[in-house]
Amino acid sequence: MPSELDTSAWTGEGSFTQLVIDRLRELDGVRLVRVENDMIRGDMDGYWDPDRQCVAHTQFYGFVSGTTIEGTFRTTYSAPFIETSGRWFVKKTTATLPSGNRS
Repeated sequence: MPSELDTSAWTGEGSFTQLVIDRLRELDGVRLVRVENDMIRGDMDGYWDPDRQCVAHTQFYGFVSGTTIEGTFRTTYSAPFIETSGRWFVKKTTATLPSGNRS
């Protein structure tokens, strides 16, 4: 569970945002999550990066639009490595079973 989940600036609108908040509450390693209507920001606890053999720290930012959240992340390292950054997205979909597996 995040050490801190700040939804004080969120109006409570948006079922997809609520699903994301509910899922974030279940994750270990997320230190802070702030939700403001269509924006989500988070900080991860430091974690071991096996490729770089040092502790990494990641921050992420995202914006909700309909059933999609997309954003950026930035990772810094305890050893002298250049920070890494990139883009990410998540899209809400409905699960469908293969036609032979329906109950």
